[in-house]
Amino acid sequence: MLIHNFLFIQDFVEQLNIVLKDARIVGIYGLNNDELFLDFGNNGHIRFEFVNGNCFYAYFPEGYTPNKDAKPRFRKLWDTGLKKVKVNGKDRSFFFTFKEGSTLAIVLYGRRSNILFYEPLQDLPKEVFRYEVISDKEKSLNELLQNRVFEIKEIVPISKIPFIPKEIASLFSTKEFTSNDELNFFIESIIPTISWKLNKEEKPPVFIVSNSESKEDVLQILRDYYILNLSFYRFNDHKNTLLKTANNELKKKTAALAASKIRLHELENQRAPKEIADLVMAYLHMFENRKDEAIVEDFYRGGQTLIKLPKDTSAIKYAEKLYKKSGGVKKEIELTKTKIEYLQNQIQKLQIESEQIDNTLHIKELKTFDKKKNVEKAIEQLPYNEFVVDQCTIRIGKNAKANDEMLRNYSHKNDLWLHAKGHAGSHVIIKRDNRQEPIPEGVILTAASWAAWFSKGKNHDTLPVIVTERKYVRKNKNLKPGQVIVDKEKVVLVKPQKPE
Repeated sequence: MLIHNFLFIQDFVEQLNIVLKDARIVGIYGLNNDELFLDFGNNGHIRFEFVNGNCFYAYFPEGYTPNKDAKPRFRKLWDTGLKKVKVNGKDRSFFFTFKEGSTLAIVLYGRRSNILFYEPLQDLPKEVFRYEVISDKEKSLNELLQNRVFEIKEIVPISKIPFIPKEIASLFSTKEFTSNDELNFFIESIIPTISWKLNKEEKPPVFIVSNSESKEDVLQILRDYYILNLSFYRFNDHKNTLLKTANNELKKKTAALAASKIRLHELENQRAPKEIADLVMAYLHMFENRKDEAIVEDFYRGGQTLIKLPKDTSAIKYAEKLYKKSGGVKKEIELTKTKIEYLQNQIQKLQIESEQIDNTLHIKELKTFDKKKNVEKAIEQLPYNEFVVDQCTIRIGKNAKANDEMLRNYSHKNDLWLHAKGHAGSHVIIKRDNRQEPIPEGVILTAASWAAWFSKGKNHDTLPVIVTERKYVRKNKNLKPGQVIVDKEKVVLVKPQKPE
């Protein structure tokens, strides 16, 4: 940005010294840790705003009225008289010096721009506005005030001169310098002939340099630039942040989907543990006398199959383990399919959202995505998933700790509490504000079937589920997460079913 170039800063500082002559600091306020306002009372105020590290700044002739959220900053400078605003050589910085010896340094180093406060006779900053730029806490004032001389000892192309704006260098792309005199002539004579202008048709509006117009116009030009460019950069920065977040999430979920599909293929194509168990049970006699392996006829796939028993395990015990494992494989296949379906839906939503963000043209439209993200984040942080059946709210705890939190903070004594009897699983709550209001039997049975599904007994054909009022469920400090004591209960027998 050309407003960060020493050519513009020189003109800006020259005008500041005129409008701020004999001024005093009335107050300095920071807003959201990225906006700073220097209030000079009747002499106007200066605004600094940081967007992704880059600093936008402008002088406004009226005084500053503090925002209710603004916080006082640099309190030691309040009610202090300004001595002078000065610029240092060809560096991208300028300095407010005060009559009692303090200095406020404005460093405009691209994304590392910052504002630093130095007390009298101190070389290290007392306070740093953008405190996340850790290295600035050790930035020496003497180092900032050094006049950086660029010495030409050989042929140097214009693109290698650090203080000539890229926008100007691009107009003289073949220009080379062989001496400092030639460089100084270019800076003092050639560059000032190119006018400052605000091209409002481009996005963002771009300064092309000037000294040919009245220098008094510099402050007004900068105000226009500040207002037009700031909204554009803020919009683009916000848009790019949302796009990056959506695309990162899309990348993660796409990778998770690919991994889940590979796992599902492995599960569906591996030999079912039940087949081996059936073979073991069919040929038990071949494992008599402590034999730990046998070649058997494979009535599932034809031919013969070698079966080896694990060490110190009988054939019957091995078969039992395989039958149990088979149930686990079946469950994993179901869960993996559910996960794949979920990921596919999420990817589709993220693709649509990313496209919508990319096509957004106004900052107000972007705020709708912020609200949506905040709602989604709040939902993710809740300890339960919520469903509505026949106008009744049903909550299902997400895990053991979440069960405790839901019971403690998100349930009432008149609510109904459900849990699979004899099996670890989710707590289920049916909300009821008034004990006198009956809950439909169908709602209770639906919630019970969900409690059965979200338990370790979900593979049973039917499962007993406890139904009781929340006030009869208690917990003491000796119980593990999710464990409770039920003082009064009735039991319903249901088929485990997943919520749709």
